[in-house]
Amino acid sequence: MAQMFSNNLIQLGLLYLIPLHLLELCSAFVIVDLASKLGGKEKFGEVSGGGSVTRMVRFRGTLVTSIWVLFLSTCTVVGSIWLVSVYYVLLRNFGCYNTYCRVLYKAACMALLANYLEWGAIWNMSIVISILENRHGANALMFSAYLSRGRERRQGLVLTLIFGVWGLGLRLACLFFKCYEGKGGIVAQMGLFCTGNVVKWVAYMIYSYNCKILISEKRVDVEIGQVVEK
Repeated sequence: MAQMFSNNLIQLGLLYLIPLHLLELCSAFVIVDLASKLGGKEKFGEVSGGGSVTRMVRFRGTLVTSIWVLFLSTCTVVGSIWLVSVYYVLLRNFGCYNTYCRVLYKAACMALLANYLEWGAIWNMSIVISILENRHGANALMFSAYLSRGRERRQGLVLTLIFGVWGLGLRLACLFFKCYEGKGGIVAQMGLFCTGNVVKWVAYMIYSYNCKILISEKRVDVEIGQVVEK
């Protein structure tokens, strides 16, 4: 029984890491690319370099960024679970798990979750940046982190939380109502997933556009302040 569970867990992990991740990346590329064309290339700042940068080159750059994102997110999740588990076991074994430690432990877990959600927004926006601009890998991640400073990072946290709850809610509902047992349930769930995916990537595209506007406004304010001082 334990052997079967571990085999199923490994298969599920491989399914998420390779086919599902690649499928989500392809859908994100198509959604953001089409949405940028419908919204206007000038507005969303599509690919710097114009026609010299082909769609295939952009997809390769986006694939590189997605590998970075997958690596960082996986390491963060595994590291966070390990850290939380170690502290919980240590507090339990040393008899320090009183009311004060319990409150402190829960507050630390909430802070860790908030940081993960903020980082999730940076990672997702780096995918959008790779699709729309000639940036990929660490360059896209650093530019995304630069854009999502200050108040904008809190907005990204809310975005990641909303779509995270949406995805988790759909999965739990599928398990609860046993949607996987009938074709109708599977089709309905896939339709909801696809709709949520479209809304998610369009929202992150608009979020990156708003971050660029706010950063440019701050830069203009700084330049005006310097001119006034002179």
